[in-house]
Amino acid sequence: MIRLALAWAALVCPQDPDRSAPEKTFEGFTAFWEELSPEKWFFDLLGTLDDLGKFSRTDEFSARRDKDRGEFLKWMEDSKMLSSRYEIAKRSEGKEGRIVLDSVQKVRRKKRDFEKNKIEEVDQELPHRHVFRRVGETWLVEEVYKPCSACDGRGACGTCKGTGTAHDRACFACEGKKSCKYCGGEKLKKEELAKGGLELVVPDTETKYSTDLSSPKAAAQTLLDLSLRTAVEYSVRIRGFIERILKRFRLFVVPELVKKIEDELARETEAGKKRFREDRPRIDSVEEKGDRALVVIVTIGNWGRLIRSKEGENDRQEHRARHVLRKVGDRWLADAEQYPCWNCKGKGDCSACGGSGKTSDRECWGCKGTKKCSQCKGEGWADR
Repeated sequence: MIRLALAWAALVCPQDPDRSAPEKTFEGFTAFWEELSPEKWFFDLLGTLDDLGKFSRTDEFSARRDKDRGEFLKWMEDSKMLSSRYEIAKRSEGKEGRIVLDSVQKVRRKKRDFEKNKIEEVDQELPHRHVFRRVGETWLVEEVYKPCSACDGRGACGTCKGTGTAHDRACFACEGKKSCKYCGGEKLKKEELAKGGLELVVPDTETKYSTDLSSPKAAAQTLLDLSLRTAVEYSVRIRGFIERILKRFRLFVVPELVKKIEDELARETEAGKKRFREDRPRIDSVEEKGDRALVVIVTIGNWGRLIRSKEGENDRQEHRARHVLRKVGDRWLADAEQYPCWNCKGKGDCSACGGSGKTSDRECWGCKGTKKCSQCKGEGWADR
């Protein structure tokens, strides 16, 4: 994914930074990394998008969503980075005149100790590597390597902690090799700064969104339009975000990388136009039950059931959500949002016996003979 983190470069990068030596470029390039808070920015964005649908929800449902958001914000605060600085540890020559700087990021951050149930401050030293290439009179970043997320930059297997054994036998994760299988013990992984996967939705025609909540069918259409509106608004903000950061990011990186990001964003935008035309969300069903109604909406995205095209190309994911509506006055409002149960994959059958009620000619230990999924009680759906 085109890194959201890079956006914060615009906040701290000078207009004409000193790039006369790799060390000078490194100093400017890492300066804004120390100010990064992409998770917080993205979380705030999701909150803004969520607020678009507040008019369509009951007060109780809105309160539950606000509570969930507050708890997640507290979790972010409990793991907040308090300070960070980079120190160059080694300079070496790379291929064809390139310069490689290995550095250590010294971090102090909050961390929750679940056993003691308290927040502690811990210090970390994280390895980094930057490869620089001379372009004219300046030294620019060509490659960035960050700590492997699987082993936290330690290089040792995260399962056996580098011992090679787990549960009195050879570790199944590293096969007894002791090193992290994801980075091969190198501690670092190359950062793909221009990787796609934004899942943009870009309208190529004027779009009007319904706000009618007068009946279950009208509310279903409003929720459908809200799903599309949220995807479009997300895409507008993300595209603007990336376009803004490129103005400053190009000061520190080689032109080919900037071009690669621009090309990827253009490709994602064109794919977003096609997605708007061909992968629009749709209403699957509307079922009214007295003062309640169930609305199932299907969207196409990164999560859900895999749909393969006949040619085997353009594979995509179908994502289903069920909205529980409640009549409040003369309006039908969303009172809950549900997703296919993770345990039974939306089928409602017990995952242990497959819905037969028996395992090995005995009463199923998972459902006690009820044949129903133990998590969703046979509903096939679980609350958000």
